[in-house]
Amino acid sequence: MPFTNTSLSSISLLPRDILLEIFIWLSWSADNHADITQAPWVLGHVCRSWRDTIKSVKWLWSMVILRVHSYDRKVLRVLKHFLRRSDQSLFKIDLTFNEEASRKAIRSVFRKGVWELIELAQDLPELRFLDILIPSSDDEDDFDEEETFSIFSTAPRLTGEFHGDFYTTEELYRFVFKARHLDTLEVSFHYPASDPLVQPLTHSNLRRLVVLQSELAWMETFSFPHLEELEIFQHCPDCRIAKASVNELSALVERSMCKLQKFVLRAALPASTLIHILRSQSSLAELHITVNLANARDIFIAFTSSGFLPALMRLEIIEEYCSSQRFSVFMETHSEVFTMIRSRWAKTLGSRLRYLCLDISNARVKAVRKMVDFYSYDAIISEARARGLDIRLNCSGVFILDGQSQRSKICATG
Repeated sequence: MPFTNTSLSSISLLPRDILLEIFIWLSWSADNHADITQAPWVLGHVCRSWRDTIKSVKWLWSMVILRVHSYDRKVLRVLKHFLRRSDQSLFKIDLTFNEEASRKAIRSVFRKGVWELIELAQDLPELRFLDILIPSSDDEDDFDEEETFSIFSTAPRLTGEFHGDFYTTEELYRFVFKARHLDTLEVSFHYPASDPLVQPLTHSNLRRLVVLQSELAWMETFSFPHLEELEIFQHCPDCRIAKASVNELSALVERSMCKLQKFVLRAALPASTLIHILRSQSSLAELHITVNLANARDIFIAFTSSGFLPALMRLEIIEEYCSSQRFSVFMETHSEVFTMIRSRWAKTLGSRLRYLCLDISNARVKAVRKMVDFYSYDAIISEARARGLDIRLNCSGVFILDGQSQRSKICATG
């Protein structure tokens, strides 16, 4: 509620320890401490005690969120003030353009280097995150995002996460070429396909690549020799990737010679291709994959092979079950699942697998429970717990069993 002058003067008379407790409570109730329109920043206007507290907490000054209505020198002064207060360690700037901000004003900002950030970058050795949110507009062609790329050559440690929607491979190429220190990149394309370029580009610092809803032909253009995490999400009805994209994904991993630590694939690849990609990943610790009954059995068998993914600690599998497939095939496939589970500790000496989650989608709960009873899943759970392996089984998101408790009571009957 709004404060009156009388109430503000009364607050300033409270003992210092009580003022500090009130300050902490109000600060932690704020949605985002970096937003200068929320607590604790607004509390600095109430009394000197709170103002001194804000000045003394250096980490508060290490990040700032600015909501922009138009270009003015005031925003630049705010950035410089944060820079001074943070002892030159400002590492996150979040610029959010209000919908009322004109496109002309936004363009003027980038032509000035994001409020003269080129000038500020000499004093921003720790800047790692720069998030720029621009409201959608019907006049997309009226704004040139190329102006934003220059910041990556002026802030040498700007390595934080970047989310980019691109139209062409050429546009992505120009961005990656300038963002040489970037370690995380999330890519999506406005159109379903984008042709590769003749001239390849190697990005040696990228550690994490996330691909959203796009064909993968553009991957032929790039090489990421130090990639540690690769996540691919294809939001299509049948979760399949075109054959050309399958080949490009396989080639990217081979060409980059990366030793992945985490691989997320939310699309069903042919079993032979997926196994080929995974076989060389001796450092892979976390794997999330989508399979269907057509390729699940071969993949489960591969996991029983000696030396296959020896460092794997966490495995999550989403299995797409088609109602037209016979229940006998469903049962036969899952006999391999339990063979796989036992093999991870019986055949693989020193197996590191500690977490396994199988989520069967589109199947009836009754069918899954029948399969669980038939293969004595409870016995496998008990053995797994004794060996430090946490196993979970879900059916279309409905919790069935896990390795830390007894059988769950589920209301659904299928």
